[in-house]
Order: sequence, then structure tokens, then C-alpha cells
Amino acid sequence: MFWIRFRLAAVPIAGLLVSFVMVKFFPLSAAKMADIRTELEARRGAV
Repeated sequence: MFWIRFRLAAVPIAGLLVSFVMVKFFPLSAAKMADIRTELEARRGAV
């Protein structure tokens, strides 16, 4: 019974840790976000 509970908790925790690492190393700065926003607004208009 312990291993079932362990796996049910470990899989989401592992996914959360992987997502934290991916967000940490994703190259997104304030300047890059502003460039993306400008490009998107040019495509569809201001929000």
C-alpha cells in the first residue's frame, strides 16, 4: 500500500520539479517579453 501512495505522490512532485528547472533556464528577460508583446500586438491589435 505504501508504494502505491508513494508513486501517486512522486509522479506529480517530479513533474513539478522538472517544470521549475525548465522555467529557471528558459531565456526570457523583460526585454524579450516586451519584444514578444510588441510583435503580438502588431499582429492582432492592442489588448
